Amino acid sequence: MKAGAVAIFQNITPRRIAIAVGISFGIKFAFEIIFTASSSISPARRSKSSMAATIWRSSAASPGDHPWLTGNEGLSLLVLLAIATSFGTGLWIGYTTRAKAILEGVIVGAVVSLIGAITNMLILYRRIEEMANQMAASLGYAVRIGFVAVITTQILLYGLWSGVAQKAKQERDANAALKKAAKASRKKK
Repeated sequence: MKAGAVAIFQNITPRRIAIAVGISFGIKFAFEIIFTASSSISPARRSKSSMAATIWRSSAASPGDHPWLTGNEGLSLLVLLAIATSFGTGLWIGYTTRAKAILEGVIVGAVVSLIGAITNMLILYRRIEEMANQMAASLGYAVRIGFVAVITTQILLYGLWSGVAQKAKQERDANAALKKAAKASRKKK
């Protein structure tokens, strides 16, 4: 049994997991900087106050709050952020791993989702949880599993993108090998 577990987790190292989590948060922070900058210099905010005052108000907000979360589009931006981070990190995992990409993606997704559950992503998780619970209640289910469904979905997105990227890489490598073999056979003739 141990040999099977070792084989499954072969080449999935803490270093790779840490790098993938770092990539995910790098994408997240880049998006947040762009969203914050674009909301800070929007025409409505520019006309009301100076840039310094806007930044001061933004920094005075409670931890995890961002100016771009206050508008109606805040939830949509969080969904875009969740998809972008899982997609970008999944591509990196799928194209660079020598292990099982889906498993590595799920592990990274679990770490990122747990950390995200205590940051501004909690707003998104709560909203989706409410919708999942309402849907479950409308179907007659009394169990409230919305939060688990939200976290599971994000974790599985990391695995999905990692698997898709690894499959694409394997197909590209197989096509390159076929072309190389065909080219070599033509040279022999």
